[in-house]
Amino acid sequence: MKRVINKQLVVMLEEICTSPDDSPMFWKEFYNWCIISYRNDRINRFSISELGEFLLKRNIENAQEIIVAYIHVLYSLAMFEGDEIYGEGFII
Repeated sequence: MKRVINKQLVVMLEEICTSPDDSPMFWKEFYNWCIISYRNDRINRFSISELGEFLLKRNIENAQEIIVAYIHVLYSLAMFEGDEIYGEGFII
């Protein structure tokens, strides 16, 4: 199955990452984006490696923290909703 990232997710992430500081507002917007991303089908959301590439291409300084937060949110939502966490069906 070919992955096709939802274009709206890309646009939203680009807007959020225009000022990727450590402010509470940045993290609030990013966490909301993570939830929206999770609500998309697995083939339409960012994988961890795709998110990493996206952030590195834009020289985002706190890319590592952002990736860890993304993993944490997706994992937490999957556990809460009873979705598959490991294996082919999960995003990582």
